Amino acid sequence: MQKIIRLERIDRHLEPARAPIGGLDFDSLLEALRTGDQHRLSALTDQFLNYSGERPSFAAFKSEVADDLKQSDWLQRIIDRLGLYHHYPFVPGKPYRFALMEYTADEVIKQARAKGVDRCFSLATVVECQDNPAFFPVPRSTSHGFTVDLRERNPKKPSVREILHIRFDYSWRHVKRLVEWSGADVPGIEAARDRHLDTLRTETGRKDFGEVGV
Repeated sequence: MQKIIRLERIDRHLEPARAPIGGLDFDSLLEALRTGDQHRLSALTDQFLNYSGERPSFAAFKSEVADDLKQSDWLQRIIDRLGLYHHYPFVPGKPYRFALMEYTADEVIKQARAKGVDRCFSLATVVECQDNPAFFPVPRSTSHGFTVDLRERNPKKPSVREILHIRFDYSWRHVKRLVEWSGADVPGIEAARDRHLDTLRTETGRKDFGEVGV
């Protein structure tokens, strides 16, 4: 019953061309979340069902970012700690809107079994990189990935384990938070990658990882 979180940017689902009949706007979704309006929230999660492919999902264990979720600036903390660099940079004056999804490992497993899939969790490889500068490989034999924290922390926080699982279809119950963000300074990705390499070498005991030929 390990809880998993995933951050989804939902702006494209609010576009007039994509929104369901009757419209779907952020303010109405906020009210739906406040009142528990499952029909309105389902109108949002149904938009994800329209994707016909088998998009793998990068996510994280909720327990590893529980302290961040308690803070008023939880959104930026999650974006930074999970290495979601693709949510930067922001267009000046244009807010971005996000939904924090929460579900369990058991739910992922059950959806996988319904599709005849026995192994639904895997280790991310360079195939999933898609030119994302915050993607970072791990040494061979490592059982899971580690997200690249985009900010330096003092005191330093442990790296978040990176989860990759098969496509997961949401229900309205999985929408836990909705938030709008107007932007922030773009983190230094080169410095973040250098910090991450040092952390990764320490976490795995591979002091030579990243050297040519290793």
